[in-house]
Amino acid sequence: MNFNYRHSNPAFFYRQAGDQNAEAWRRSKRHRDDFSGFAGDYAYQEATEGLPELKKGTVQYLGSQDFYPTLFRVKFRQIAVITVSLPFFAFLFCISYSFFNHYDWVTKTHCNVWNIAPSISASIGHFTPQKYVWKLCIALHSAPRLLLCQMYHTYMFKNIIREKTVQQMALLSCTFNVAEVFSLLLLSLVPSIEDFSLHKLSFSSFLFFSVGYISSSYYLLRTCRVTSLNSWERKSMIYKKRILTANFLAIGFAMYFYWRHNTYCEPGIYSVFSLFEYTVVLSNMGYHFTSFWDFYNVYISLGTEFGCNSC
Repeated sequence: MNFNYRHSNPAFFYRQAGDQNAEAWRRSKRHRDDFSGFAGDYAYQEATEGLPELKKGTVQYLGSQDFYPTLFRVKFRQIAVITVSLPFFAFLFCISYSFFNHYDWVTKTHCNVWNIAPSISASIGHFTPQKYVWKLCIALHSAPRLLLCQMYHTYMFKNIIREKTVQQMALLSCTFNVAEVFSLLLLSLVPSIEDFSLHKLSFSSFLFFSVGYISSSYYLLRTCRVTSLNSWERKSMIYKKRILTANFLAIGFAMYFYWRHNTYCEPGIYSVFSLFEYTVVLSNMGYHFTSFWDFYNVYISLGTEFGCNSC
């Protein structure tokens, strides 16, 4: 069947594909007035969960009065794995390569005392190929991270209390999330050896926005939720709590040992700081990876609109 035009009734298209697809549209219709764009697609995926997939050539509902044939469809949990794998690989590569090839440089500090653990700043910004690998992986992972920001924006507004204060807090949380991505980009593009002040500012901003997003998102999804949790979301909340605790403790200990190193210049203390710095970075990756369970049954669809505007 050739769908080369628009129709005023979205259910028409589903009925052409079968009664089950028409039922899927009716189940997602209640979301149509409140959501559009990605949210419409999310509502469709939620409504059609457990039903057979549309046959090739049929049309999915992605927004009010707009119809797109699906050209590309992928599970979001696969995107989540790839997204977190990029910075994780870059982190492991830069630390290990620097340890074995530039050990004296990446463990050296202004105190000239003994250390064993390379600092992240020295490992990712001073030498090649580490700095190129880090910049490339962070740049590649930023696009899906921004997509994830939009997804959580919709997810929160769909699942939390619809009060003005709570909704504003959700918007602030999503703003923290976006700002964290750009802060990470900035500190990756400007290494400490080139501009220490700007690198320090971007790293401080990254920590501030990261803490703001992690704490606010966990609070909203934990205490302001109005919808019931499924098994995957319950698992996600358990991991969120554990990772949040580890992240906040690691930040506190890292700040203490950094102060102690600069104040007393004790041997090995900067290495202890570096280990807690690793924990901060890895726990941040882990918290964002919980999207794997929050959007476990969500698919990302890519389609092309067709039809005439005058129809």
